[in-house]
Amino acid sequence: MSHSEMIIRIIDILSPLVAPENEREALLIDAFYLSDPRLFYEIDRRGAASVFSSHLVKKLIDHGGQVEGRRPIARLLFIARRHYGNDKHAEIDGLIEQSDSIGQSPPDPAPMPSPGVPPPPRPGEPVPTRPSMKRRSGPRSETYVAAVPRVPS
Repeated sequence: MSHSEMIIRIIDILSPLVAPENEREALLIDAFYLSDPRLFYEIDRRGAASVFSSHLVKKLIDHGGQVEGRRPIARLLFIARRHYGNDKHAEIDGLIEQSDSIGQSPPDPAPMPSPGVPPPPRPGEPVPTRPSMKRRSGPRSETYVAAVPRVPS
């Protein structure tokens, strides 16, 4: 299941549980009030159930870190699981297990150099040299001449 499909399934699971505002508050209290009060208070509770669910999932993905040994989205799904019958438990358990990968991008094997910096040479390629600038002054003006550094032989 792709991350996009997983997020859609998580929103589908959460939306019925957060339709009334008092229910969304109760779910958030159970999931985060004691385990991560800062996160609990940062969550915006406004909007229709589907809008709230989308914003909540985004907030939990962006939060990163862990709450009681789990990613915040997994913690919320674990709490939401109690509100569903056995027929949904396997699906929710699968989402909890897969949620560890949401929001984590694979490490970049070759980060892009910042602008103006040439990329590093590949193994086996000669190292390029950059001419330095030497100042030479004349009788009326100053000019700069590029000087190529000598490579010891």
